[in-house]
Amino acid sequence: MFCGTHWLFYFFFALSATPLYTINAISALIYILLLLFCNNIENTEKIILFSYFEIILFSTYCSVFTRNTFGFIYFTIGMVTVIFNLCPSYGDRRFLFQIIGVIAALFIHNSNVLISDNSNSQVYESIKPYSQIYSFINLLITMFTILYTSFFYKLELDMVKKELDYRSTHDPLTKLHNRRFLYDTVISGNDRDISVVILDIDNFKKINDRFGHDVGDEVLVNLSACIREESDDDIYLIRWGGEEFVIYYKGLDVDSAYKKASEIHQMIICIWARETGKTA
Repeated sequence: MFCGTHWLFYFFFALSATPLYTINAISALIYILLLLFCNNIENTEKIILFSYFEIILFSTYCSVFTRNTFGFIYFTIGMVTVIFNLCPSYGDRRFLFQIIGVIAALFIHNSNVLISDNSNSQVYESIKPYSQIYSFINLLITMFTILYTSFFYKLELDMVKKELDYRSTHDPLTKLHNRRFLYDTVISGNDRDISVVILDIDNFKKINDRFGHDVGDEVLVNLSACIREESDDDIYLIRWGGEEFVIYYKGLDVDSAYKKASEIHQMIICIWARETGKTA
């Protein structure tokens, strides 16, 4: 985004504003080099942070030569808000980065007072007629930057919330719903015609003791795969805890639930016989 902005300011070259043309050329080159290293999230955040300070220095430098009439201060103000969204892994250090940006913005705002009008007067007079239009362009660029970073920040928050919701209602091993889901979503509902089937594995402790917990986990996963074939909009599959499972049927009478439970039981027996070569 800001790399393209630097190319936009190459009109400084045509106006013989050498200091401004030079800083824009250097900044554009820096962004091109940075893009080559933007290959993972960690590097991306480092590049964004580096770009943040580069933009602050760039805006301050250009504002000195343009006497804060070209709207470069918008870049600094915009990035003060953006840096918080784009570098979440830096935690509370983002507030320090923002403070630095605020100080830079205050300096830019008061640059006319802090720097003599005679300084760089020749450069300023050559570009002064274009100040209003480019101040407007800089404002548009900054507003667009804030909008699209806020949009992606919201998408990221939604993804994180969805992931947290999933983890809070699902068992990490079997990927089935957990006990909390049963309490919060199912039991707290208004369903009246329900049937509940409870399953467990006989002598499961012996499996863990003899073959180890990894084999025990594999048994739980395989059993979950079996009962997952029952998955439906009106059926909740829940790992109650340990080797115990619950199948919650909505709108199913007791006889039908018993029939389904018998089918699941028979299916598990068949799978066990196939895998072990034994009969139950």
